[in-house]
This record gives sequence, structure tokens and C-alpha cells, in this order.
Amino acid sequence: MITEFTTLLPSSEPILIKEKGSKFIAFAYQIHDEDTAKKHIAELWKLHPQATHICYAYQIGIENPIVRINDDGEPNYSAGQPIHHQIISHHLTNVLIAVIRYYGGTKLGVSGLISAYKQAAKEAIEASEIRVEELQKEVKLECEYHQLSLINKLLHQFPHKIIQIQQEEKCYYTISFALKRYDSIYEFAVLHNLIAQKNE
Repeated sequence: MITEFTTLLPSSEPILIKEKGSKFIAFAYQIHDEDTAKKHIAELWKLHPQATHICYAYQIGIENPIVRINDDGEPNYSAGQPIHHQIISHHLTNVLIAVIRYYGGTKLGVSGLISAYKQAAKEAIEASEIRVEELQKEVKLECEYHQLSLINKLLHQFPHKIIQIQQEEKCYYTISFALKRYDSIYEFAVLHNLIAQKNE
């Protein structure tokens, strides 16, 4: 079972390379869904309305990942594909790499474009912090008020992120834990009659 993945924390500065007068400006982002990717691309167009092209590639997920590649008017496979190849060669996911091009007056040809987009994407990735992150899984718990000490014991024992707490006649928690610890957490919760729902 896969329990972790490699992604990046983007550099605070974009990468700039120049090739025969054309400027290529590369940005790296960590993303978790397609809407976020689209928002980043839209924001780049707002910041660079005079850009000739904004080409990109992104990959989201691990098993059967979502992959989108866009040449934005450049010759087929000359921009988005070399960008995506850099994501693959660095074994990354949940990543968007976008490269803005300002045309400099000299055509680069397909091979020149491939080289420029590849290099821009490569440098954007290498300027970022590459890191391994754990897959997370949510657990829904419920307890009586006198059982709160058990919830606190569970939270103290395992790294977590609290998604939601509702306090009514009972207390209801939605908590995200590392996937590799899920079985232990589930067993603890069942043992103490805390489990509300097992998320598959």
C-alpha cells in the first residue's frame, strides 16, 4: 500500500531563462486539485497579459493520477510534454509547473522550444524544496463528554489535523491522520467505542 508521495514546496522566486531573445519564466506550485491549478494559471495571465504563451503541465494523485498538459499554441508536444517529463523524472505529484514565454523575435524551432521549456521546468523544480509527504485519511469519531480524555489520548499519541468538531448531546470529531497509522487508530477507536464511521 502506498502511504507517501513526493511533492515540492515552491521557491518564492520564479525562474527566468533566455533563448535567442525569448524569455521563459517558470513557476512551480504544489496543488491538490484541478480548480487550484486553473486558478494559478488564470492569475498568471492577469499578471502577464502580454505573454505570448503560458504553457504548463500538472499531475495530481498517485494511483491513476490526473495529468493535464497544455502547449498553449506552441507546436504540439514542444512545451507541455517536456514540462511534464520533468515532473515525472523528479518523481513528483500534486505539482503544477507553468512556463510563461515572451517571444523575442527569433523562432526557436521545435527542438529549441523543447530544450527551453525543459530547462525552465527543471530549474523551477530544482529551486524548490522537494519533500516526501504522507497520505492522509479522515476518521469520524463520536464520544460522550466523559470520554473526551480518550479522544485527547488518541490525539496525543498520533500526529493529526482536526477538520471539524461538533459538540451537541455528544461530541463529534472529524480528524485527519497519516494513512499508514490508520489501522492502529481505527483499532483504538473501536476498542473504546469511539468510532462513528470508517471511511473507505
